[in-house]
Amino acid sequence: MNIKLIYSAIVLNNISSNILKSYIVIGESSFKVYCDHITLKYGISSYPEMLGKNVKIKLESICLSQYCQVAKVSFIDDEIKSICCNRIPHITLSTDKNTKPSFSNVLLNEGKFISETNVSNIYLFGKIAVFTNNGWIYSKNEL
Repeated sequence: MNIKLIYSAIVLNNISSNILKSYIVIGESSFKVYCDHITLKYGISSYPEMLGKNVKIKLESICLSQYCQVAKVSFIDDEIKSICCNRIPHITLSTDKNTKPSFSNVLLNEGKFISETNVSNIYLFGKIAVFTNNGWIYSKNEL
């Protein structure tokens, strides 16, 4: 079976994902919860040697709208910063049932959030991976 690369990302570990879940404040029962990754780039990965690399991310703030909740983040590693396709790096925390996770980009790029709460001294951890038609891949040997 051919592997189709959909996007590369930093996939958060369980502890980091649970930290983010603790910041969800609106519509938790009717919203779909994500809290799992930071998209780096869509399509073919041009940096297979980085797959599986451990990454430290700083949580900067939590942005809320009636449609979704998003965590703004920053990268400690400049190399990671240079490969992120999003103007504002972020993690989608949750969306309502009619909103796609990609709305997080609109929310942040157009400043359409209701509130923004700054966060201090919280770091998250994950690994670089690619999402494929067969799930997550963490090593160039799996491609």
